[in-house]
Amino acid sequence: MNSIKNSPDPPGRFIPDFENRMNKLLDVLLKFTRLDFSTQAEVSSRGDEIDAVALGLNTLSEELRELRLKEQIQQEYVKENEERLRLLVGGVKDYAIINLTPEGLIESWNQGAEKIEGYTEQEIIGKHFSVFYTPEEIAGGEPGNNLRAALAQGSHEGQGWRKRKDGTLFMADVVITTLYDELGRIKGYAKITRDITQQKEAEIKILELNNRLWEKIQEMELINSELEAFTYSVSHDLRAPVRAIHSYSRILYQEQAQNWDTESRGMIQSVERNAQHMGQLIDDLLAFTRLGRKEITRTLGLDMTELAREAWRSVADTARAYPIRLDLKILETASADPTLIRQVFVNLLSNAFKYSSNNPNAVITLTSVKEPKECIYCIQDNGVGFDMRYYNKLFRVFQRLHTTDQFEGTGVGLALVKRIITKHGGRVWASSEPGQGASFYFSLPY
Repeated sequence: MNSIKNSPDPPGRFIPDFENRMNKLLDVLLKFTRLDFSTQAEVSSRGDEIDAVALGLNTLSEELRELRLKEQIQQEYVKENEERLRLLVGGVKDYAIINLTPEGLIESWNQGAEKIEGYTEQEIIGKHFSVFYTPEEIAGGEPGNNLRAALAQGSHEGQGWRKRKDGTLFMADVVITTLYDELGRIKGYAKITRDITQQKEAEIKILELNNRLWEKIQEMELINSELEAFTYSVSHDLRAPVRAIHSYSRILYQEQAQNWDTESRGMIQSVERNAQHMGQLIDDLLAFTRLGRKEITRTLGLDMTELAREAWRSVADTARAYPIRLDLKILETASADPTLIRQVFVNLLSNAFKYSSNNPNAVITLTSVKEPKECIYCIQDNGVGFDMRYYNKLFRVFQRLHTTDQFEGTGVGLALVKRIITKHGGRVWASSEPGQGASFYFSLPY
C-alpha cells in the first residue's frame, strides 16, 4: 500500500502548464530575433529581458529533465506492478482467472484455469471462451448473452455447468467484469471461474438427508401418536376390571374373612394390594401418555419457591406419619408451565420423601443456582441413595432401583419428570451413593 501511495504523479499533470510557459518564452525570443540592436546602449537596455528569458529557459530545461525522470520512474513502477500482478494471478490455483478481448477471445491464462478447465496456456490462448460452454448453451447463445450482460451492468455473475477439455462437466460460479481504458473505451473482460461441484453435491446430499430425516420424523410422530392412542385405550379399558377386582376382593375379605384360615386371608389381601398397585400403574401410564399431547404454556417470572412449597404441602399431607423436615431455600424464578413444573416438584419430593422415610433425622433440601444460559434446581435428601452403576435405568418407564417390598412405587414418576423437563428444553440428572442420600437436578433455560 505504501508503494502505491508514494508512487510518482502522472507526468500529464505538468504538461499543460509547462507548454504554456515555454510558448511565452518562445514568443519573447522571437521578438528579440526581429530587433536590430545598432548600439551597445540598446543591447544593455534589453539585458534584463534577455537574462530573464535565459533564466526561464534554464528553469524549463531543468523541469523537462525532472519530468522525463518522473515519467521513467512511473513507467518502471507500472511495469513492476504489472509483473507482480501477473505473477500473483498466474499463481492462483483455486480460481480460473482469464482476460478476454472485446470479442471474447482468450488473452491470458493462469494456473487455476489450467487446473479447472484442463487446457494449457499454449492450447487455449486465442480461442473463443465459448469453448467452455455446453453445446446446448452455445446453441442458446449463452456466451454472447453473458458478455452483453457484463457490458450493460459492468459485471455479470452466474452459475451453470461448464465443460473441461476432456469433456467432463463441472458446476461453475462465474463472474465476468468489463474492463475499460483511460478514455472509457472497452478493453475487454476479466473472467473469474470457481469450481463449486463439491459444494453443490454437498448441498444436494444435505437436502436429501434433511428430507429423509423429515420423513423419519413424520413416521416417528405417526408411530408415537398411534402408540399413545393405543396406550390410552388399553389403559382406559383396563381401569374398570382392575377396579372391580380391587372392590370385590375388599368386599369379599370384609364379609368372609372370619370364615377363612390365615393363608386364605393373606391370599385375598395380596389380590387387593396387587389390584391397587395395578390401578396406580394405569393412572401413572395415562398421565405419562397425556403429557405427550399437552402443549406447554409458559409463565414468565414463575415463582418456583411458592410452587415447591405447594408441592411439599401436597406430598406431606399424604404421609404425615413420617417426620421429615423440608429445608427450602429461595429459588430462582423461571419461564415455565406452572402446572407441569408443579408436577415435577411433586414427583421429586415424593421420591425424596419415600427414600428418606427410614431415616429418623431425614431432611430434604431444595436449592437453585443461576448459570449463564439456564437455572439449575436441586432436590437433595439423606435417604438410602442408589448405586450409580444402574443410573441408566433411573429415568425409564417402569424401571426401579428398589423392589416394591422395600419401597412402594410404579417406576413412572422420574420418567414423567424427564419428559416434562425435556419438553421445556432443559436437562435432568442425578448423583448418589448407597446409604448417602441422593441429589436430583433439573435445569430450565432462560
